[in-house]
Amino acid sequence: MILRRLAGAFRKQDWFTVALEVLIVVVGILIGLQVDDWNQQRKDRAEEIVYLDRLLRDVESSLDIQRASIENASSRHENTRLLVSVIDAGDLGDMTNDEFSDRLSNAWGFPAMTLMTATMDELVATGNITLLRSTRLREEIGQVLEQYENMERYYQNAVNVSLDATSRLYQHTRRIWLDENRVVISTPFAELIDNASFRAALDQQAHAFGAIRDDLREVHALTQKYHEVLKNTGDNP
Repeated sequence: MILRRLAGAFRKQDWFTVALEVLIVVVGILIGLQVDDWNQQRKDRAEEIVYLDRLLRDVESSLDIQRASIENASSRHENTRLLVSVIDAGDLGDMTNDEFSDRLSNAWGFPAMTLMTATMDELVATGNITLLRSTRLREEIGQVLEQYENMERYYQNAVNVSLDATSRLYQHTRRIWLDENRVVISTPFAELIDNASFRAALDQQAHAFGAIRDDLREVHALTQKYHEVLKNTGDNP
């Protein structure tokens, strides 16, 4: 229809009509582009909200797990230090032999370092991180992923030390497995008092648990900082 009117206006050399028709076409195109842009912005904002919600749920779950892991590592560290002091004293004191065995049964194993990064990884891998309007949050995600990778290496080093200590402790103790997750040490305290290798392995384990605890605290502090940035972004995207 418009082309027919333009052709007729050209034949009649009606330049006003030609200009008017061209203007109508241009305005129509611009309006169409603007509508498309508005629709894309609405779609982007909706995706951003979904991502922000996923990020927040991930980090809050991570914080809960981290707190439990820190408590676990701290308990293991304190327990193992107590065992070392009992061995050094050569006397159980108020501790019974059964209690000593129970405590020794908890002298291995360690909590995992946890930070749920699946959503952050997805944002980076797909390029959808550009949907997040907050420059600070985008930068924070990059820093968190980089620092967490470094922290994992330190944590793994501490875990390797713990595993080595566990292997050495196994060499000097007899164990009764109640099931796949529970073990009871049957070696009496009297057999372990003067065992220097056992004492050294126990001390190594105590240091390993302390290092694991400290690494978990560091990743928890990193996660808390990220959580604050994320919450502020959610309030003011």
